[in-house]
Amino acid sequence: MNPIGPLDFKRQYILGDRYIEELSTWNKVRINDSLFLNIHPDLEYAQVTQGATTLTLLGFIIDPFHPNNTNEKILNQIIGSSPCFDSVLQGTYEYGGRWALIYSDPKETKMFHDPCGLRQVFYTKKKNSIWCAAQPTLLSEVLDIKKDTDSDLLNFIQSSYYENEERTWYGDGTVYKGIKHLLPNHVLDLMTGEFKRYWINKEVEIDIDNAVDTVTNILKGSLKAINNRFENPMLAVTAGWDSRLLLAASKDISTDVNYFVNTMNVLSPNHPDIKTPKILLNKLGLTLNIFDNISPMDEEFKQALKRSVSMARILPKTLIINHHYKNKTKTININGNVGELIRIHSDFKSNQVNGEYLAKIYGLPSVEYVVAAIDKWLEGSKETIESKNVKVAELFYWEQRMGNWGAMFQAEQDIAIEEFCPLNNRKLIMTMLKLNNTQQATSTQETYKRLIAKMWPETLNEPINKVNLKGRIKKSILRVIPPSAKASLKNLIRG
Repeated sequence: MNPIGPLDFKRQYILGDRYIEELSTWNKVRINDSLFLNIHPDLEYAQVTQGATTLTLLGFIIDPFHPNNTNEKILNQIIGSSPCFDSVLQGTYEYGGRWALIYSDPKETKMFHDPCGLRQVFYTKKKNSIWCAAQPTLLSEVLDIKKDTDSDLLNFIQSSYYENEERTWYGDGTVYKGIKHLLPNHVLDLMTGEFKRYWINKEVEIDIDNAVDTVTNILKGSLKAINNRFENPMLAVTAGWDSRLLLAASKDISTDVNYFVNTMNVLSPNHPDIKTPKILLNKLGLTLNIFDNISPMDEEFKQALKRSVSMARILPKTLIINHHYKNKTKTININGNVGELIRIHSDFKSNQVNGEYLAKIYGLPSVEYVVAAIDKWLEGSKETIESKNVKVAELFYWEQRMGNWGAMFQAEQDIAIEEFCPLNNRKLIMTMLKLNNTQQATSTQETYKRLIAKMWPETLNEPINKVNLKGRIKKSILRVIPPSAKASLKNLIRG
């Protein structure tokens, strides 16, 4: 393994059958006689033991209903009321954060993560031992694992589709031979290397009033919990719905929050995402920090990002990561990821949903690797979709979109700053999805308006996602174009 620089593999971990000598400055934690953790100094962790059972946390976990609870207190509550692994799994239902948990007792050792898998887990088997890490690049260096030479995979990552879609991944594979990705709603057996899907939904009957109460309590409590742990947390405010929802949820801590917007050195002062929050926060008596003319990325930063994160991107939004690194940002960033998942109302119309159909919808009509990966995922999801009455669109976006693309920017940000998504809470997600499946929720926008009005009605005083005439015409046209035609049009434009 090459020498580790100050930026390399920040906020990461690696779990295997030994401690890694080259990671001499990392924290060392024993799981059992055969598994040992190496944890970067900037990554939070905690471990509690009751009797013969040990629960180890990587990252941070918060309790929105008890915002003062620490990582250790939450772990003790989970393990104290949970006589077995399945009970531990159930016990995380109401918690948020960005975390991975390792459960170990004399009979079994298992690992799982937060609802959307934002604290990622990659794994492989080496000489009868299971190894896990925050990124496949770290596993590849420690275990000398080479990149996969499969022709379909190479065609995928070398295609214009892959680059144009911000290197969005599909399936549970990686570019490294034998290294897999643990997707959301899955548990990894650390003794066998096998994975298994789980599904927890405790929401039985629901009405819109109860749903609004539940979601607002979770959001407000989550932000209070983060504010208790981090000084002056950062919250991006744009003209979008998720941004406005989180702004409203932050009312009780607004004097502590650093509200900002990132121009990415691209957006003009008159762009709605710059102009709208500036006007709104001025009305609310708050300050908006506008990040503009951000310094370009130097080569050291780019190389560290490339080494630390598999297939890392250099995008306009990557500038903000470089900004946090250069300014030694010490707090946490709050964002509205996962909002797209809880806004899903309808399902795919086709009775023949398969890999090819979904690949077309997402603009990848002729990429064999993607088609095969989605077909494999669909086969493994069939029982859950049918027995739990889950929409394909919901589960696909949750596990494939959020678990891959949604988690990637957070992994890239780890080099400079920690991130928190208040919407990444299983109880909140299940509440919203169940509400969306009733006749009470006419649209997500109406539900969002009720949520925002309950938490901070004055934040509705400026328009949300205001669209001009050109935009309205575009939306009207897109509304009547079939998904497959949209994909074909995108491909045609790409040329």
